[in-house]
Amino acid sequence: MEQTIQKSTNKDIHKALEELEDKRKQILWSPLANRYARTLERVERIFQEESLQQSIDDRFFSKIDAFIKQCREPEFHIAIIGVVKAGKSTLINALLGSELASTAVTPETAVLTKFRSGKGSNVVTVRFYNEKEWSELWDSASENPHSTFFKEYNALQADSIKEKWVGHDKISLNPDSSEELKQAVKEWTSSQDPKHYFVKEVEIGLADFNLPEQVVFVDTPGLNDVVRYRSDVTRNYIDRANAVILCALSKTLNTGDLQTMYNVFANCRENPEKVYTIGTQLDLLNEPQTEWPQLKEKWISYLEGEDCYGSAQKAARNIFGLSAHMYNQAIQYDQLGKREQRKLENALFNYTEDFTEVVEEAIKYSDILTFKDDLFMEIVQNHESLLIEELKGRFQDIQQELLDRIVYIKTSQTEMLATAGEDLEAITEKAKQKEQEVKEMKVNQDTLQDVLRKVQKNNSEYVRELKKAAKNIV
Repeated sequence: MEQTIQKSTNKDIHKALEELEDKRKQILWSPLANRYARTLERVERIFQEESLQQSIDDRFFSKIDAFIKQCREPEFHIAIIGVVKAGKSTLINALLGSELASTAVTPETAVLTKFRSGKGSNVVTVRFYNEKEWSELWDSASENPHSTFFKEYNALQADSIKEKWVGHDKISLNPDSSEELKQAVKEWTSSQDPKHYFVKEVEIGLADFNLPEQVVFVDTPGLNDVVRYRSDVTRNYIDRANAVILCALSKTLNTGDLQTMYNVFANCRENPEKVYTIGTQLDLLNEPQTEWPQLKEKWISYLEGEDCYGSAQKAARNIFGLSAHMYNQAIQYDQLGKREQRKLENALFNYTEDFTEVVEEAIKYSDILTFKDDLFMEIVQNHESLLIEELKGRFQDIQQELLDRIVYIKTSQTEMLATAGEDLEAITEKAKQKEQEVKEMKVNQDTLQDVLRKVQKNNSEYVRELKKAAKNIV
């Protein structure tokens, strides 16, 4: 009786723990995402069966795991790509409202950097390459042994600290002030510090990031990185991103810039409208108000084809001309020196000669707020519905691949059973031949029976093994 009660109690505890775990795993932000995740979790359990494990490779399991993770921890990625000297970092600072991305004349970093909500506090998380990732990066860098990568790597004697940082656990920092935050970001992303070579990504959580916590800005290394591994990372982010901000210098759009832009669209074939093309540094034009509309018409003609936006109307809607530098100067006008204030005023004269409020006019003509409103209203406010649409598409892809694999498994089983049948017939025929040979040899009865028993035993054992194998397969 006591044992029965004990078993019942253990069963109840186990059931309660399962229910708690079940509730913990519930995806509250979307019932559909929850259903997708549960379905694929069941699929994983089914294919963990020993008889089916060989039918599904690790890559497919990884694909399912990544999908389930996206369901449980949804993130809306806005990838920011820039052609050479397009002012990408200046634009990032304008969108963030803080001078965090380096605006040095020479490229400061090749570290992938993410910006997101810090949920009320500043947080910097640094992740490093593991041994396998570093080996792949190094091999791809070695494809171009005379590149600036090795020159700068050796000049900073980075190899002397490689063992310390490759495979290092992630580092989390909590800067108290905005100045400490800037210093922390600079320490781990600056190209002047040898540590940056071994940093896979830096994630910056901002205390005053007034966007949903799922929204993540991703500053990518660039498509033209001298190290193919790093440019491949950018390509992957373009493909996975929910939106792409593509920056190019408004004043001079050359053939190389256009090729980079076309490469971005090549990675967004299924949804080109997620690309927001930005003509940067409008304040460098002599007369931005009249020159940019003319330049935009040319840009539309370059990007209206089927390989890009697909129509002039879509291209016109997604091309913007901005002056991020003018905006950044305006929002910190009181902290500028007299010379910088005068530069801002002179830049405004390119737009209008009639202004009284420098800050307000500079913010207005920069068009940053217009772009932010468009981006945030159309994308960020609808990020959950857009995420659901993306999950639907990815789930259908996985579903189709799964069906293809099931058909393959079924076909393979049929072929194996057919082969097994052929082998059985062959063995039976051999057994008959053996019996005939034994009769013809006129051996004594004992020997004959002994031979027959061996043949029958071998046959029955082989048939039993075949049936067992077939049963396991089915």
